[in-house]
Amino acid sequence: MKANRIAPAAIVAIVLVALLVSMVAGPSAGVAAPAAAPTPVAAAKSASGAMPQVVTLLDAVATVDDVTGPCVYVADYEKADIYYSVTIDGSNVNTTTLTLQHGNTTGALVDGLGVASALVASATGLNQFALYGAYLCITVDATDAATGTVTVSANALLK
Repeated sequence: MKANRIAPAAIVAIVLVALLVSMVAGPSAGVAAPAAAPTPVAAAKSASGAMPQVVTLLDAVATVDDVTGPCVYVADYEKADIYYSVTIDGSNVNTTTLTLQHGNTTGALVDGLGVASALVASATGLNQFALYGAYLCITVDATDAATGTVTVSANALLK
């Protein structure tokens, strides 16, 4: 009789130990799903449905004075990725600053954000800016450029 009582108690003890081990070990690691098929990248349209467009704001303009580039129509777009390149020739140019201008006409513009500020050496950059109004221009403020030429190129990807 004694043997009959030990056998069920041993089975229960083995089951409890197995449960304890499985709880401590945690769940088994699952197999990762296969990688998704690559999604083709397409140029995103603006909210108005306009396709992205590259425009030139300044095309290698060499100056010793302040200058404003031609304005471009941007009413169909929300953002612009603006690339600029400034080459400073001469040692006495104090600073060169590029500033965006916005307006609903090309004759009434207000200053916006600075694209590049107080450059004392040649530089390039690419930054994204929000667009406001119907027209966008870029101005070059070449402080004390009379002793050296400043050459500026800038273009924008409108999106």
